[in-house]
Amino acid sequence: MTQFESDDFDARGLTDSDLDSETFVWPDGEAAEASKIAGAALGLLELCSQGRFRTVNLPLMDRIGVHVEASLERRGVVRMTSRRGVDIEVASGTATNYVRLDPSDRGIVGFDLSAERRIAFTLSDGREIDVVLKGDTATFRTLAESLSFVQIDPPDVAAWCEAVGDSWLRNYLSSYVARQDPWHAALAAALFLRLRELTLDQTRVAANRLVNGERDPEADPALVWMSRLTSAQVSGVFNLALAEADSLIGALEDLDSQVDDDSDLWRETLHSVSVRRDDLEAIASVLRGRAPLAVDELLPVLEYLDSIGKRMISSLSEQPEINDPRLRRVAIANPFAWWLRGEPT
Repeated sequence: MTQFESDDFDARGLTDSDLDSETFVWPDGEAAEASKIAGAALGLLELCSQGRFRTVNLPLMDRIGVHVEASLERRGVVRMTSRRGVDIEVASGTATNYVRLDPSDRGIVGFDLSAERRIAFTLSDGREIDVVLKGDTATFRTLAESLSFVQIDPPDVAAWCEAVGDSWLRNYLSSYVARQDPWHAALAAALFLRLRELTLDQTRVAANRLVNGERDPEADPALVWMSRLTSAQVSGVFNLALAEADSLIGALEDLDSQVDDDSDLWRETLHSVSVRRDDLEAIASVLRGRAPLAVDELLPVLEYLDSIGKRMISSLSEQPEINDPRLRRVAIANPFAWWLRGEPT
């Protein structure tokens, strides 16, 4: 028999006359709205109790004792479980719908975030969490950023680009540096390595120093910058990469479910997904030098993501053209990646 706690109804302006029989008394003049909200809550409770979920790998959330899962059946539905016996108290009015799966356990909460951009909740040990979401689905990279206390100063990519004479790359990376967050700071360094175009003489000098085991900050400033990150900062970048990969899986699944390669909007979305996938490739490349075991954990997630992308691309009537100068640069070295050319590797 479905049950709710009375305070769950109070938060929605409802009162319960008989929980066991699921009979409710609606406030005067608000019957239709109350009925709609209660119906959504009942559906959400059934989904969170009996539906299929997958773990969202968010070490940052695990660190504060909250396990996060995403529904495999409805985009935007999230289940949070406290692992340390602390209660999760939801701030009033922050989610369109939320339910407690077990009235006797205040540490398990289900959220429907399909129409919301913010969750606010408090753990009973006093920690207040206010998470801002982007877009109309739960974006877990943003969730991870909200809970990350790791600060990373952006690299001086403008000077790096000046040193190699690449004005296009300087202008392109300026938007990443301007974001002023750990994820885009690390991406700026990773993309400098991935996208820079060296002259023949610069390539020859870099190759000779590599053979001789020399590290030259001017020839390889991005790797030097990465080497100076603390272990906590590297761990933060890895956590954000995992969360971004999970978010990208959701975006790619949505794109795959409504393939329309004649639609300009669909193709624009494909381009956005392709750029984000290439971002992850760049981050994985620089993380290999600092956290090889972490990359081993990231690779299976990327493989699953790529299986969706390859299947989707192969179903198109014609392969998409690459009109993005950034993706064209990368395609020179990796022409068969699905997000660059659309051909399975």
